[in-house]
Formats: sequence, structure tokens, C-alpha cells
Amino acid sequence: MVDWILLSFSSALFLGIYDCLKKKAVHKNAAITTLFFSTTCGGFLCLGLLIWRHLHISSFSELIADFPTPSLFEFLLIFAKSTLVSCSWVFAYLSLKHLPLSIVAPIRSSGPLWTLFLAWFTFSELPNFSQLLAFSLTLGSYLWFSLLGKKDRLKIFGEPWVLCILIGTWLGAVSAIYDKWLIQVYRLHPMSILLHFFVGMIFFQGAVLLMVQRMKSETTVFRWRWSIPFVSLALIASDALYFYALTSPDAFIALVSTMRRGSLLVSFILSLWILREPQARGKLLPIIGIFLGLAWIGFSDQG
Repeated sequence: MVDWILLSFSSALFLGIYDCLKKKAVHKNAAITTLFFSTTCGGFLCLGLLIWRHLHISSFSELIADFPTPSLFEFLLIFAKSTLVSCSWVFAYLSLKHLPLSIVAPIRSSGPLWTLFLAWFTFSELPNFSQLLAFSLTLGSYLWFSLLGKKDRLKIFGEPWVLCILIGTWLGAVSAIYDKWLIQVYRLHPMSILLHFFVGMIFFQGAVLLMVQRMKSETTVFRWRWSIPFVSLALIASDALYFYALTSPDAFIALVSTMRRGSLLVSFILSLWILREPQARGKLLPIIGIFLGLAWIGFSDQG
């Protein structure tokens, strides 16, 4: 029980670092091109690991993990995850380029709520009374946050970039349900999913980049920054911990997703101290409410 909780919160730490690095990478930069290069860096790292496994499987198995080679059908299942996550990322990156991290991070943190709703219907993960109270605290804090968002001169419920981050968040919730199915039902090895997933992302993101260039919809000039490769490294670390957390039979996807969104605290602190976003301090109280609500959900007894 302790192991998957520690893995989930460790994943949250790297996810918060990832959010901050991503914001630095897309600031005044071509969002989709930045997304492609950060994904490519991680994809080629994972491709190198797969080549190492193919050439020296014994040393790879001793140092990293031993897993069977996926069949064509299993590879297609993993590629479907790459497609789903890529769509979520495109919406998230576009919104991150136009919105402060102190707005994007809390909306993204609502992902566990949508995941829990989906988990009711797919895996019978039913909340108890304590978790429903936690929902009330979290949703109330979101309403408070949306009112404070007017200080940023943004119409939270009418701004198109807010809609983008909502769509990205909903797709992320569907992906979380799919993750549990791949690991706990279909029994794919987490390291196999991780490595093949990032390799598959190269092709999908390349297709997205070509489409955007043909449409000439991205007018910002791309500039290489050394934060770009570290974006993918932080995500690989976060996802590896997350996938291994899901291997535990005690791990409920809604609870893992909730604890993983502890990244909100990391990214919010970094947005204050490093990015110095002007309106972040005014959102501190609703951020605390959201975080307490999510933490309450994570540590509530399972009904």
C-alpha cells in the first residue's frame, strides 16, 4: 500500500517540474514545434533503450527491466495511447502558450475528478461519503478560482484557450482509464508501455507538426532552448513511476491520478519563485482549497 502511494507522489514531483519546464519552453515560442522536439528527444532516448534491449537483452534486463516483446496487436494498443495523449498534449500546449501557469495548472488538476467519474462506470471505483465531501471542497474552490480569474482579464467560461485546456484535461482522464486497463486488465508490462509509447509519440507529433506547417497556423518563430529536452526527461521519469504505481492491485486509478496532481503544488511554487507570474499570489487560497480537496480524496478510505 505504501509503495504505490510513494510512487504516485514521486511521480507528482517530476510532473510539477515538467509543467514548469514546459512553460519555459513554449514562452514566446512556436508551441507545436516545441512540443514535437521535446517529444522527439524523449522518443529517441526510449528508442535507444529498445535497441539496447534488442542487442544486449541480458544486460538490459539486469539494469532496467525484463519484459516480453509486444505483439503487433499490443503495439497497436500502445500506439492508441500515444494518439490519445498526443491529442491531449496539443490542446494543453496551445493553452499553456496563451495562459499563465497559475491558471493552467489548477484546471489540469481537475483531471482526477473526471477520472473518478469514468472509473465509476468502467471499474466500479465508487466514492464513499468522505470522498463526496472532498469533491464539494474541490469544486467549490474551482468556482472561487474562476471568479478570481477575472483579475487576469480572462473570461474563464468564454475564453477559447480555457476550452482548449479543458478538452486536453478530459482526454487525459480517458487516457488514465486506458492506462489501468492496459496494466491491470490486459497485463502489459509498464516499461514496455513506457518505451513503445514514447517512440510512437514521435510519429504522431511529426504528423501534427506537418499539418500545422501546411496550414501555416503557427506564426511564432521556433527557438531552440535547453529546457526542451529536459521537458521529456521529466515526463519520462514521472510516467515510469506512475505506470509502476498502477501495477499494484491496491492502486485505484482515481486515487493515483489524484495524488499525482500534487504536481500542482510544485508548479504553483515554481510559478511564484521562478516564472514570477503576476497574479499567482492572489490565487493562493483557492489553490490551497483545491489541493486539500484532492489530498482528501487521495487519503479517504475506499468505499
